[in-house]
Amino acid sequence: MIYDFAFEIAGEIVGIEEEPTNKPPYHYWISTNNAVYKITDDESPVFKVDVYGEDFGLPKNIKYPFVFNNKIVIGNLSGLYELQKDEKGVIFELSKFYNFETNQSNFSFINDYSNRTLAIIDNKIHILDKKTGKDFHEPFLTLDMGRENFIYPNGDDLYIGAEDGLVIFNEKKYIPNRTPFEVVVRKISTKNDSILFDGSAINTTAIGTALHYRYNELTVEFASNYLYQEDKTLYRYKLESADTSFSAWLPERKIKFNNLHEGKLQTYCSS
Repeated sequence: MIYDFAFEIAGEIVGIEEEPTNKPPYHYWISTNNAVYKITDDESPVFKVDVYGEDFGLPKNIKYPFVFNNKIVIGNLSGLYELQKDEKGVIFELSKFYNFETNQSNFSFINDYSNRTLAIIDNKIHILDKKTGKDFHEPFLTLDMGRENFIYPNGDDLYIGAEDGLVIFNEKKYIPNRTPFEVVVRKISTKNDSILFDGSAINTTAIGTALHYRYNELTVEFASNYLYQEDKTLYRYKLESADTSFSAWLPERKIKFNNLHEGKLQTYCSS
């Protein structure tokens, strides 16, 4: 609980960040489950306090303030937001974060540096290069220690705090997998389990069969050429012309597309 003789913030504090600046006024962002407080210190005897909640575009769930690209962003279970100002006032809108889809993604941790950004998105660790935008995340895909809470760099080590313990990862000792992940298409079928393809096709396969509209449903089953810890291999997919971005990374190896429109269809899957 914080007192300045004029107000108090009651409830669980889930995050505190200082907005980057080297001169007054100074801005401190404090978040609770219900709202985000912006405290302005202009070195006068009284603090100015702005309170932002659902009326300003923020979702109901827990809100975490972070510094990204020298500005404050608010992450939560529903996305990543930043404060926008226009002639009508102020409101929080979806923010950009490298090439990630920020809508309906869970941003629970961001630590921004001059050369890279450390982030936990949908409980997955991402290390992003500032210049190239390259996402280094492969070593952490098989990490299975419950919810991942923070990443702290110390020299060549990354300390990862998870629900079930602490993991130390040494970046210089990491040997990447030299065999590229490839998707193996195993089966393609339509309604009533009518089989269109049954076999093993690496990376790409084509079906020249024209389907009647009553068969406007496809089920694709696939696997990966990487056999170590198969149960932890993740996949993502999208249907061209229907999906604007890839799905989240998921362990499922079977996807179904319903109510397909006429025309040539292309499905993309990566592992």
